[in-house]
Amino acid sequence: MAAEADGPLKRLLVPILLPEKCYDQLFVQWDLLHVPCLKILLSKGLGLGIVAGSLLAAPGV
Repeated sequence: MAAEADGPLKRLLVPILLPEKCYDQLFVQWDLLHVPCLKILLSKGLGLGIVAGSLLAAPGV
């Protein structure tokens, strides 16, 4: 199970969207309703989405 938990999804999500504790809580223990981790995931995801959207909407700079 440890090899499964250290897959490419973890290498992608942990440095960008989630602390390692939250990754383990959501994707290893499958506790998808863990509110503090969901708040972190939602907040960082929306923040990255806003930045990406503003980069795409920037006038021809």
